[in-house]
Amino acid sequence: STPTTTASTTTASRLIIRLVNGQNSNEGRVEVFYNGQWGTVCDDFWTDQNAAVVCRMLGFFNGGLAFVGAYFGQGSGVTWLDDVKCAGNENSIDQCIHKSWGSENCNHDEDAGVRCIISASSTPVTFGTSPSHFNTASTFQVINTPLRIVNGNSASEGRVEVYHNGRWGTICDDDWGTTEATLVCKMAGYQYGKSYGNAYFGQGSGDILLDNVNCAGLETDISQCRHNGWGNTDCDHSEDAGVSCSGAILQYNKVPDIAFSYKILMI
Repeated sequence: STPTTTASTTTASRLIIRLVNGQNSNEGRVEVFYNGQWGTVCDDFWTDQNAAVVCRMLGFFNGGLAFVGAYFGQGSGVTWLDDVKCAGNENSIDQCIHKSWGSENCNHDEDAGVRCIISASSTPVTFGTSPSHFNTASTFQVINTPLRIVNGNSASEGRVEVYHNGRWGTICDDDWGTTEATLVCKMAGYQYGKSYGNAYFGQGSGDILLDNVNCAGLETDISQCRHNGWGNTDCDHSEDAGVSCSGAILQYNKVPDIAFSYKILMI
């Protein structure tokens, strides 16, 4: 799918922020507009608390997940913020502790990103003369377990990784089949899934969070399937599960580009 860009500000701050190069409008590389130009944020000290503040600025109020190492691709130009340290309850990222604007020692391979957690209570805001938030979350399916598909040749295939208890981890391929792969792909916005085992898309690292996943086909979240319990496994990373997804990806509402020009004029 075409990468999306989301722009926003808050009533408490004139700072403009956007997410760039994500697959959906709730994720991407974080960029801020300051002193007349867009710039990135360095991933030093980048945490889920920082991500939650960014997401709150965008109208997502269920928190966010932090991504580092230019996960959503490298930006260009200036890096505006470095050593950002948020408590998580700030209304704007410029209220967090950080080095002075433009003071940094980073390269763009350290660009920070976020994925905002979707909430069933999210309310769409219509673009108008004085919007306080832009929010495109209302059309997303509610997903409880954050999930990503990595190391494939495209966004629709790769090793399956899930986020639980503050960390990313892989899934063991025991009992991994078409039903389980299809559920993962539906969570990612596709219709169909093909399963792969034996670390077909490369071995992950760190925790293996799920094993013996067995889905009936009616679930909407991977955590609803039968499994051994979080972190309970006898596998190694040579058994990491993967998927290849197909079918029309779900369509999400996108923020109109006119939002950028309007908000820039407000500075």
